[in-house]
Amino acid sequence: MAGSAVDVPGEQTASVDARVARTRAAVLDAGARVLFTDGWNSVTHLRVAAEAGVGRATIYRHWPSVEDLLVDVLVVCQAPLEAPEPTGDLRADLIAALSVFVEPLQTSKLPEILIAAIEKAPTDPRIQAMHDSMTRVSRAPVWEVASLGVNQGKLTPTLTEEIAAAHLVGPVLYQYLFTGARLSQTDLERITDAFLAAFSAS
Repeated sequence: MAGSAVDVPGEQTASVDARVARTRAAVLDAGARVLFTDGWNSVTHLRVAAEAGVGRATIYRHWPSVEDLLVDVLVVCQAPLEAPEPTGDLRADLIAALSVFVEPLQTSKLPEILIAAIEKAPTDPRIQAMHDSMTRVSRAPVWEVASLGVNQGKLTPTLTEEIAAAHLVGPVLYQYLFTGARLSQTDLERITDAFLAAFSAS
């Protein structure tokens, strides 16, 4: 009949694909909110379904286990941490880079997430991969600044990313995870000064 609607298979597929993509994005965004607000153990199919406004069956269909869901949530959560624009003052730039890492530690459930990832990594290669990725993301800002210091001859040329992270990020994690104390500006200055005392070029 003239003027009647005609179903176009390609258009139907595109519509379905777009709907699936929107649902997936809503679920992962909801999972991230739950994860960083209430912690690792709060991420369940029921809780995320309620947060995302979708049926629990939908989440089970795409993520049969909570670990499946957590892995994908962690992927979308790992936006790069970027150091502020360098000022030319190595000490100030290192303190600023450390602050970039400290802020999510003190305003979200990131410490709990890191501990849970460490605990579960040995038995789940996907969580291990996410843990490795979180490690790289966490130390990137300080290494960005420290590597510039190496290139400028301000820091010892044998300094590596792993060593810089151990002496800058390591003390931050120790104080926060093991003592439960919030880090002050004075703490960041103390950590940075100890690092510079050990690795400044002679």
